[in-house]
Amino acid sequence: MYKKTFLSKGLLGRSLRGGAALAMGTILERLARFVRNMILARILAPDQFGISAIVIACSAFFEAVTDVGTGQSIIQNKAGDNKEYLNSVWWFNVARGTALFTAGFFAAPLFAWFYKDPNLTAYLRVAFLTMFWNGLTSTGMYAKQRDLKFGTTVWVTQGSGLIGTIVTLCLAIFVKNVWVLVIGVVCEGMFRCILSFILCPIKPHLPIDKAASKDLSRFSRGMAGLPIFTFLVLQADVFVLGRVSSKEVLGMYFLALSLANMPVMIFNKIANPLLLPVFARLQNDLQKLSSYLMKVTRLILMFGLPMATCMAVFASPILTVVFGAKYAVMALPFSILCYYFIFFMTGAPLASIYLAVGQPALHRSFTILRLALVGSLIYPAALFLGPAGVASCLLLCFSLATILQIYNMGKIIHLPPGKYLGSIKSGAFSASIALVLGLLFKNFVNVPPIASVGASVFICLLVWTISILMNRANLRTALNPESNNSSIKEP
Repeated sequence: MYKKTFLSKGLLGRSLRGGAALAMGTILERLARFVRNMILARILAPDQFGISAIVIACSAFFEAVTDVGTGQSIIQNKAGDNKEYLNSVWWFNVARGTALFTAGFFAAPLFAWFYKDPNLTAYLRVAFLTMFWNGLTSTGMYAKQRDLKFGTTVWVTQGSGLIGTIVTLCLAIFVKNVWVLVIGVVCEGMFRCILSFILCPIKPHLPIDKAASKDLSRFSRGMAGLPIFTFLVLQADVFVLGRVSSKEVLGMYFLALSLANMPVMIFNKIANPLLLPVFARLQNDLQKLSSYLMKVTRLILMFGLPMATCMAVFASPILTVVFGAKYAVMALPFSILCYYFIFFMTGAPLASIYLAVGQPALHRSFTILRLALVGSLIYPAALFLGPAGVASCLLLCFSLATILQIYNMGKIIHLPPGKYLGSIKSGAFSASIALVLGLLFKNFVNVPPIASVGASVFICLLVWTISILMNRANLRTALNPESNNSSIKEP
């Protein structure tokens, strides 16, 4: 049955094949980045990663300010693969990317003044070239994603990521400072642009179609402000810690955060490109939309919560093995961030539904509430509690704001909040097993850090196996293309 489902020409079959292509490319790219960070953590001082965190955050700030979801508009729009629409979006992106690079070039000294580091000006001006390359990238990538054809886009996104990683490691042989990270990021953006036109070509031309421009403008108005609000929430910890803590503390926190964030990065690369086109095709069938949302959320929590628990229990040995003994001081923030990012993943399907039904403004209310909560709490949390306070603030604010998200979702797809919250049951039960096994091993077995990491992996795989056996009926239903029953059995 599974083979037949995988090879089918229907929506589920194409989704599974696309997911498999994304998974293979993403895992390879993420492993390369993981190895890169392990190597660089032993070459570069922690404060160099702190500077890199600030540079990346400032670059992302400029991107977010004018981001109006052009890529999402191609996927959501019923005529998104039309040549005139792709051309209109490309010219918009080119103008935006060029303007952002120009503005960033002249604004770089202001960021350097804010962080009291004159050297930031040069780093930022080079890093801002990424915005220019992003603007030139072919919009044909999103047309491929819209049709669930991810083979070529994997080569573009993950391929450029691998090239950037290789460039960074090669430069690290000769350069022992933050320049290796800055140049690596810019090279990744340049090669992504080049590969996009080789593998997903379009033919830009003038004049721009007025009807296509109107469609883009209509969608963009609903997205206006959402990316910058989201960015401010996601980067608030780096901005605030960079101001109140030393760059060394920020650097260690940033690497711990990047490790805790790995599951989300993999999920975003694999699932997010799939969720929006799948949900967009179901936007007129609210019953199926609700069913898919429940299945995706249950799977995220069923596998994510036990993994987060294992990472949290063995946080100190994991950080020691991956980055070195001095990074073990970030064990508590790392543990909190592991849970934060798993719950953060459950927000991705909700956001995709808002975009799929063409109502991104509803997602904006959730983001504004979360931003208000983070904005009011994160500075005192960072000032008095340091990195652990920042991580706790992110988790608390996301949990509180999610209440509004669930309420809004119930109005859109008629999914009762109580039924949605029931999706946490399987994951919570599996996490409790992982917690008990992890604490027993940690408290009664004295082994080197590398052996503890091995134990955490073994416990996680064991609990996943138990979860699969206990939920095999639900998994079978999720992979059955002929199943139109929107209800989901509980284990």
